[in-house]
Amino acid sequence: MLTIIYGDAENSIYNTNVYFKNTYEPEWFETELAKKMFKDIDDSEVVSGECINSPVLGQIPPERLSGGVKTLLLMLNEPEKIFNASTCGDNCAKWILEIGKQQDSKSIIFLDEGNRFLTSKRFAELVQQSDNYFVLATREKLPMLPYSVNEIYGFRQSGKYHEARQKYNEIYHLYGEISDEDGIDPQFVITEDSNSGYEFFNELSKQKKIKW
Repeated sequence: MLTIIYGDAENSIYNTNVYFKNTYEPEWFETELAKKMFKDIDDSEVVSGECINSPVLGQIPPERLSGGVKTLLLMLNEPEKIFNASTCGDNCAKWILEIGKQQDSKSIIFLDEGNRFLTSKRFAELVQQSDNYFVLATREKLPMLPYSVNEIYGFRQSGKYHEARQKYNEIYHLYGEISDEDGIDPQFVITEDSNSGYEFFNELSKQKKIKW
């Protein structure tokens, strides 16, 4: 199972370049997924398990691959370990999701706002095609993603975790609890424009006999 953690994690591997150099196996480069990642991210092709053909650098050893590709290969081939993904740029996002899809389904993936791809249309498409559960820590608007108001949370510190180093140990509903059992019976409905929001609530109000 692939899990992406937001923040520090005990026993995680931060220097992925050094770890990759001392750990990789030549057969890692023979899979179709690895070859696709090389081509997409580094525009390079696999010659053998010890040689990569780069259009910029020529024939290079695996140690000279980009940091993003190295980290992706580590995620793919050593899923039981935790790797620092700060070397992964926006072009690695879809491959992280693909690795999670191949390893297992219904994973929990945590992503923070430092990843610029969160607001991209392509990321939204990949998320909606996935059967994993995503936790997005961001202050950005995400109009391209459908989500429930019940799934919007805030962070706060409390108790023994209140110290100089931030550790969030509690989340809470920003908009309170909303359920089908607690009906909402408004007297009036006001919308900010005359487009889709107006059309939706206009029709809904007629059905619910709400003043408009």
